[in-house]
Amino acid sequence: MKLVNEMSFKKIISTKLYLMILFIYLALVTRGTFNLIGDENKGSSYDSLSVSLLKGSAEIGLQDLSGECNLIENKYYMYFGPFPSFLRLFLNFVSPTNYGKWARVSCLISVAILLIFLFRIIDLVLKKNINLSPKDMNFLFVVSILSFTLSSPVVFLISCASIYHEAILWGLCWSICSFYYFLYYLENESDKPKAIYFMSIFTGLALLSRITFSLHGYLILLMIFLYELVKIKSIKKFFNKYLASLIVIVLFTLFQLWYNYARYKSIFLFSANVETYFPCIMNFDSACQHIAKSGSFNLNRLIPSLINYFLPLRECFLIKFPFFTTVTPSLGIPRIYSYNEPTFPLLLTFPLIISSSIIGFVYLIKSKISILYKASFSFFLLEPSVLLLYQSVSNRYTADFIPLFAYLFVIFASNINLEIYPRQDKLKIKAITVVILFFSIYSTFASVFYWNAYQNWAAPTTYRESLIEAFKHVNGNLGLSDLGIPKVF
Repeated sequence: MKLVNEMSFKKIISTKLYLMILFIYLALVTRGTFNLIGDENKGSSYDSLSVSLLKGSAEIGLQDLSGECNLIENKYYMYFGPFPSFLRLFLNFVSPTNYGKWARVSCLISVAILLIFLFRIIDLVLKKNINLSPKDMNFLFVVSILSFTLSSPVVFLISCASIYHEAILWGLCWSICSFYYFLYYLENESDKPKAIYFMSIFTGLALLSRITFSLHGYLILLMIFLYELVKIKSIKKFFNKYLASLIVIVLFTLFQLWYNYARYKSIFLFSANVETYFPCIMNFDSACQHIAKSGSFNLNRLIPSLINYFLPLRECFLIKFPFFTTVTPSLGIPRIYSYNEPTFPLLLTFPLIISSSIIGFVYLIKSKISILYKASFSFFLLEPSVLLLYQSVSNRYTADFIPLFAYLFVIFASNINLEIYPRQDKLKIKAITVVILFFSIYSTFASVFYWNAYQNWAAPTTYRESLIEAFKHVNGNLGLSDLGIPKVF
């Protein structure tokens, strides 16, 4: 009876937490209007692509993606993945009058799915940990969910439903879904074909959304297929068991290769040459020179990128409300980067997940963990490694760290033992954790609102002005002068 009550209590907590977070995301993506139908930056691009795909083409109209397209043979193409255009097909069929106004709906659906699978992952791994009491399990569950959702790069992405953020949100969503079924595969001996089948689907969807989020999924699937083939010792039995999964991942891959060819006349070219891209938008001569000299990926960017993405700089702190700000990185720029955008350090927005990931890495080395899970570490490391060597720095790219953090967090949550601490020490640990959590949530939202007010050119002018007025009002009540030009400590 007690177990049933605890399960019911957990279900109530999960439902309320899910609805609360989704409501916050709804408020963010609609900028407080709660109107999901509306114009967004380049919001009609996927609608345009959806029409072209039905005709067997990948062409788009210049007016739909002005400033972010490739000009090839006098035709315009987007470098973004095609998946959101599939959703547009359905939405425009249901309501064709809202053509080009579905970006907010798309982003909200992506985070709604993302939330479901984050809840599943965290619940799954905490249940595995026999060292946790029900109270400790519930505490870690709530703290972990809030950290991954309200104290993370997802807040930044959902605050603006531009095409850049939409593509990343869908890639992240399918990446986490794929990761859940990898865990499901490891935990369910009798249901492995189902796990691999769904993992194949979500990995393929991640590929069609944003290629970086599919890298670890493809490598894990390859590892699993080879492992199962060796284990079964029969090619015929292997195909009988996993043929559906193989067909699915091959079909997704073939579609992506066709999409590459339709745009760039090469199946293996996932992004166009810089010559076809930059001339379409503005004078990027200096950027072209940097790329020609330093390359799209360069090992010399590793340390500067780590600093730019993780370490808090003096400029991150304001002496006025909201006290935190996104900062345009300066380290290594313009010497080794082609261009850069404002960022906010992950150590301020993601401290609990980063610290748990560090502990998880220690467990990864010292603890007895599934060989397949250990082997997949390098696969999850690949995505952030690509990001750290990339030619530009941007806060939206920090989402590429989340799959790796989720991987390491699973190890942490499966092994953490709070019972070794005396009751008073455990209470202190929980109190400090709550303080850090609320600090990180506040700093995340503060920096996001600051970015939308002063640095997000895609935000409506009225919204930016309302945020600036709110800042001035709070500063006035606090006896501080208007924010004006940001000053730092």
